[in-house]
Amino acid sequence: MEISLLKVLLNISQFFYLSSSESINDILVQRYYCKTEDLLKILKPILEAIVDVEAASSELLQKAFAGIAQYVDELRELCDAWHPLGSKVYFVLQAESLIVKIRTCSLEILELLKSSHQCLPAYTTLTSLEH
Repeated sequence: MEISLLKVLLNISQFFYLSSSESINDILVQRYYCKTEDLLKILKPILEAIVDVEAASSELLQKAFAGIAQYVDELRELCDAWHPLGSKVYFVLQAESLIVKIRTCSLEILELLKSSHQCLPAYTTLTSLEH
């Protein structure tokens, strides 16, 4: 079990706790929070399923885990720091960019797991994260 995978799981959990924050009450922030939450709800069980799998320690997966941990943390900070008097355009541009990066890393992780011939949970498909 590698530290970066655990960090991803921790960052995802911290992101989910953001729903109780006052900054999430703004409709704009809620929209992007929900978008990301839906994506992470698909990814988290997959990551939890591979915590004890040997393939999770490969260098390519570790890079992908580090990337997604960073992007989830940045998005959490962006949502948490949001203030209604802040620039909505800046928030949207930053949030969209981070969500695309999270989605890309998620797909990369799934593709790497698939190519390593590890058993993913039966409900997992690569196309489930594309939408």
